[in-house]
Amino acid sequence: MSFLREDNRYLDEILITAHNLGLDTFRNEDRPVDQSIKCKCKKKKRSGCYSVSKGIYVNNIILNNTVVLPQYTLPTIRETEYYNKANTAIYNKLGFKVETVNCDSLSQFGGSLHCLSYIY
Repeated sequence: MSFLREDNRYLDEILITAHNLGLDTFRNEDRPVDQSIKCKCKKKKRSGCYSVSKGIYVNNIILNNTVVLPQYTLPTIRETEYYNKANTAIYNKLGFKVETVNCDSLSQFGGSLHCLSYIY
């Protein structure tokens, strides 16, 4: 997407710097950023409420060799299965044990596991 071109260039520069420093990097899968997901909040005067963090898989918690990975119910079953399984496979391949938590309700408030834990 053209509006992400600058962001992607910046990320590429960060990846090059990390590799030059001898750091290992990997990318995980997030839902497409241009995809709006309607939330299920019960606020009376809100007609266009969207869940901003639903599908943000980078918002996980890593404790020693275990990743607590958020899972979401995305607009289609196909997307839901793909993104939830893809990220579990990525972390497993890296040698992590993966525990998953459905974060549909939590993500309605603009955060997920990492935000909730307040871990730096």
